[in-house]
Amino acid sequence: MRRGTIDPRRRPGVRGSEPGFEGSFPTFRLFWYLVPVVFLFLFFPFRALQWVSILGILFLLSACAVSYLLYRGVVVRAQAPVVYSYRGDELLVELSVANDSPLPAVNLGVTVFTPSEIPGQQKMQRLLTIGGHASERFTVGIRMSRRGEFALPLVLVEGSDPFSIFPWKISLRALCRIVVYPSIHHGLLRPRRGVPGGAIRVADRMYEDVNRIGSIRDYMPGDDIRRIHWKASAKSGRLRTAQLLPAMDAPAVVLLDIDSSAYPTRFRYDRIERVVEVAASLVHALGRMDQRVGMVSNGLDGGGHPIIPPAGHGESAALVLRVLARI
Repeated sequence: MRRGTIDPRRRPGVRGSEPGFEGSFPTFRLFWYLVPVVFLFLFFPFRALQWVSILGILFLLSACAVSYLLYRGVVVRAQAPVVYSYRGDELLVELSVANDSPLPAVNLGVTVFTPSEIPGQQKMQRLLTIGGHASERFTVGIRMSRRGEFALPLVLVEGSDPFSIFPWKISLRALCRIVVYPSIHHGLLRPRRGVPGGAIRVADRMYEDVNRIGSIRDYMPGDDIRRIHWKASAKSGRLRTAQLLPAMDAPAVVLLDIDSSAYPTRFRYDRIERVVEVAASLVHALGRMDQRVGMVSNGLDGGGHPIIPPAGHGESAALVLRVLARI
């Protein structure tokens, strides 16, 4: 830590005990500003100069106190610890800057450094004025050109007293995590006939597919009114009931091979990325259909090969997409 800075671990209330926090306050600047004023007061016994010296000392002490209160009172938080997006889509990170001191914070400079590789997206700057015991929220839009799991590298807050005599800085690292899924290609599981049946919850794995009609027979007492085939009934002049074909609710498992030896050398990276995108698109489509889906891959995620068993309610689909972001 540089000389002239305050140890952030001794600074209560503003993430001082959390990892990734760094703060600097110019304590030695007050000493160097007071030396000439005190020298003028002690060694020049003129009443007018002494009054000017006293006013200068009070002014410097007041400005330092105001700057230090703001330094202790400004808090930066992320509204969500993890933010999700797809590669190429705009990712929105919402940040909150609070001023816990009773004094207004004028012209606070907030700079957000992002992991984006797109020009113009690596750094976002805001200028805020926050009253005492108030807060301000703002949203940072980021576009990521690659998939993966990243941390927000740095959030830098700069402020000072109203006269900019004692400027200070607060830097926060890894304020939140960013998960970027692979790009999604829609329409891979588009049905050729009929319409999607949606999420059908049944107790038995064997059930009737509402999109497939096997035969049509006369209506019998006790038949569900929703099974009546109205077109056939209108043609024949009597009620007709549709008989649906049986189907089975079976989980889907995506087998993903991204061994480099399975792909030609030319454009190998692009081909592997395309395969990962196709796998993510299938998982995304199955998850939206509330279909149970899992994945087995020979890629590495955290040092091991991921094996994700199928589960319902979109749980496994979200887990598979997160693994595909890191694999």
